[in-house]
Amino acid sequence: MYDAHPAIVKHALHYLTSAPDVRTKPIGDYLARKLPAQLDKLSQADGYDEILSSDKKEIGDGLFSLLVSGEVIERHWESLKYILWFGEDSQVEILRKWLQDPGAIGHLGRLDKYWLKSVSASQRPNRELLIPLMKKIAPHWLQDRTWGSKDCFGALRRFLTLDPLEVESENEMTVSKELERAEKWCQDALSPTSRDSLSAIELENPSLSCFKGLAESYYENDELLSACSSMEKALSLVKAAESPDNEELTSIYLRLASWYIPLQQPERAVTHYEQALEVSPDNQDALSGILTIRIDSGPEGKTHAFIIAMNEPNSKEPGLSRLASTLLSQADDYGYGSPLRTWSLLEPVETDLVTKVFMLEGGPQQSLIDELTEFVKAKCPLGATQLERIKAVQEELQTRIATFSQEAGESDNLEAKEDIQKALNVLESALAPNEGLTNGASGDASMIPLDSKDIAKKLRRHMWHGVGL
Repeated sequence: MYDAHPAIVKHALHYLTSAPDVRTKPIGDYLARKLPAQLDKLSQADGYDEILSSDKKEIGDGLFSLLVSGEVIERHWESLKYILWFGEDSQVEILRKWLQDPGAIGHLGRLDKYWLKSVSASQRPNRELLIPLMKKIAPHWLQDRTWGSKDCFGALRRFLTLDPLEVESENEMTVSKELERAEKWCQDALSPTSRDSLSAIELENPSLSCFKGLAESYYENDELLSACSSMEKALSLVKAAESPDNEELTSIYLRLASWYIPLQQPERAVTHYEQALEVSPDNQDALSGILTIRIDSGPEGKTHAFIIAMNEPNSKEPGLSRLASTLLSQADDYGYGSPLRTWSLLEPVETDLVTKVFMLEGGPQQSLIDELTEFVKAKCPLGATQLERIKAVQEELQTRIATFSQEAGESDNLEAKEDIQKALNVLESALAPNEGLTNGASGDASMIPLDSKDIAKKLRRHMWHGVGL
């Protein structure tokens, strides 16, 4: 039963104390997350299941290197940044008990044993055990831009919940207090030079990471305006560089755009997405962001123009347009209620407003509906707006009425003319009352679809006054 656990633990520690490679990197997160649980199983083994002294010594070496060596956290941050046991006393205690076992640490040097003894004697032993790791994370949170500030703060926040001297309610511990507590710990743990970076934005030449870190902290605290202000300052620093980092520019543009959307500033978000495209023309996040904003809140004309512009070839994906590659890349992320799935211009002709209106009570016969649906497919270009479709159908219907008027008043012609007039009436009823199109009118009227009751009411009014018959 226990044969697998020593192998898993030894492989995990070997992975974490060695450089990551293409074979081990995909499972690094799992190995790191499950390490305390596997060690706990081993500590319960007895009798025939008890592990060999050589295995215990190997595990002791690996654990000590994991917790003390700064290289481990530097090499494997991607695997360790989401580790929850950084903030779980019961899990950290499993590691600490292993490092109290003489069979695991008996061969260590005098200074190493002295450090482990000081950990056990500490008022907060679990926290003391992880301090070397946290001292490596803290400078990245405060000074570096290669590690995400959110991930660094998350690890520090979990760590500071270990060994609480006083039990605090969840309501009392706000994000602001957690930020202050993390900053205070970093001040005490880091050297004076590193400590100064906490106030670095007040200095004459603050670093890019200071503004970015501050912006992300504001964002985590739901202070979006302050977050945007700090990130705009970071953007200015990057743009002012002699050779601006294009990857950094794109990242900041996308971050700002995503923040301006919940602030109800869609045009400002679009501007930042467009600036990201100037740096990285086929960036899928920027293309998708603009497309979604235009569909969700933009004028139909601008949306149509953007769709047409996106039909250019994608330089990174030969054979696909920028529109096609964008829609494919986002296909799995959009729910059925998203703008991309509900936008009328992306619907098939059979489900557009023209056909829907014709199907209402008082509309034309099915044979005419089928004819006009085929007409729209044949005569209207892909991506034509609803207003353009309605105009095209109106012109076709008016031409047919004029033709019938020139012919003799045969009963078949009268029935056909009456059916066409019904179609014209319901089309007019689908337009805004003050901006609708009358027969033969032209212009850029905006269309406001009405529900079936409104259209039926307007249709009855048309028929009561004998319109067009």
